[in-house]
Amino acid sequence: MKNTINNFVVAIMLLVSFSSSATDGVNLKVENQYDLIVDIQKTEYGSELSLLNQNAEVIFRDQLDEDARFSKKFNFDSLDHGEYLLVLDKKYCKSTTVITKVKDQIKIDHANYKFAFKPCFKIVDDQVVVYMPNLSESKLSVEVFDKNGVKVGNFQTRETELRKAFDFSEVDSGKYTFIIETSEDSFEQTIEIG
Repeated sequence: MKNTINNFVVAIMLLVSFSSSATDGVNLKVENQYDLIVDIQKTEYGSELSLLNQNAEVIFRDQLDEDARFSKKFNFDSLDHGEYLLVLDKKYCKSTTVITKVKDQIKIDHANYKFAFKPCFKIVDDQVVVYMPNLSESKLSVEVFDKNGVKVGNFQTRETELRKAFDFSEVDSGKYTFIIETSEDSFEQTIEIG
């Protein structure tokens, strides 16, 4: 089992090292002062693109096809002035770009661009292995709750990566919820044990 866990961690580390050298794949361009052109050359299965207003209300959301090109024009002419978030949510990462509309024109706010890796989970026998890069070395915490909402485990780190195996051999079968929080994001994953 230790070899399986080690192989999983090595595979994820290779994936992360490849991902960290790549971009999110989103090309943005402003046309005619209030049109945002979004172009993604190659999409991944399960990826979702969303445009949210400053109240986190969804203006646009679309599931992207696998291995396809995605291109869309967003017209901000009829939208209120303020900040909008363009979010690309992939399997292993999430990127957020801020678009600001002021005086009938839009601007891409490159300074507030955010990119975050998402946690990866692998179940091996009675162990749940969690891996997540933490390149900023900020506080990263994991809490585990049973089906009744009772906390059954927790872990914190400031290391460059979260790599932790949680042992479920002494607990009842059922659903357990992992909540992973970073300084900027929160991720929740429910895992079935047994």
